[in-house]
Amino acid sequence: MRRRGFSLLEVLLGSILFSGALIYVAVIWGVHSRAVSHSRSRMMAGSIAAQLLEDAITQGYNHVANDDGTQDVTTVVSGQLQVVTYTWHKRVQNGPEGDSREVDITVEFAEKSNLGNKGTITVSTLVANV
Repeated sequence: MRRRGFSLLEVLLGSILFSGALIYVAVIWGVHSRAVSHSRSRMMAGSIAAQLLEDAITQGYNHVANDDGTQDVTTVVSGQLQVVTYTWHKRVQNGPEGDSREVDITVEFAEKSNLGNKGTITVSTLVANV
């Protein structure tokens, strides 16, 4: 007479393998979610920095000045609203040549971690006196 079905040992081994794979997928999903959130914050900070840089160029040599500010950005992530505050600093100093000014823009934002880390994006340009 032939046996049909699985033995208890086969069922236990299958359950252990499936549980291990499920835990692995859950961990990877969490890492991926944090990476996407971090990427979104850095992309938004870069966009804010680029806009401020364009504004400095538009203001021109005679009108560009030091400035500080904040900008709140609200996004929907997994059906929940997230508000991230971006703090920016615009610093203007004389450029390497006498007829230009160096504009440095730094945008800071809170990292989504329990450590309270801050992410930073810095961009620079020269504004010429033409």
